[in-house]
Amino acid sequence: QLSSALSQAIVDGRIDTSAGTSANEALKNAVSHLGNPDVHKATLIGYLVKAKEILTGITAAGGLVQGITHLIQVIRGLFV
Repeated sequence: QLSSALSQAIVDGRIDTSAGTSANEALKNAVSHLGNPDVHKATLIGYLVKAKEILTGITAAGGLVQGITHLIQVIRGLFV
């Protein structure tokens, strides 16, 4: 859902194409690693933090940043 919301924000012109594309790639990398049984928490969180850092400060991305932050918290909880 985050990736599709980000893509829509890019299409709508609410988020810069370059920043949005970079953040979307980081999200896609995180998702692609979810299916790996040997995935490391740090790898997933690293991709999500990268997406969050790219989007932080972009007013239109506030909800996306909150969603990514929540996802990071969930992943941390899964790997306790």
